[in-house]
Amino acid sequence: MVFVVVARSRIRQPIVWAELDFVEQHAPKYGRPPETIEEYRAQQLQEQASEA
Repeated sequence: MVFVVVARSRIRQPIVWAELDFVEQHAPKYGRPPETIEEYRAQQLQEQASEA
């Protein structure tokens, strides 16, 4: 059941899921500051999500 819900959500909202996947893959780990452009962007996306 959960798999079906997640699959349906990924199909209906691909942009949101792509953003979440990007953040998960590129966010700086262990509290260190961002070192690449991708890490900086992922950190910004995390901050925007926490403000909403």
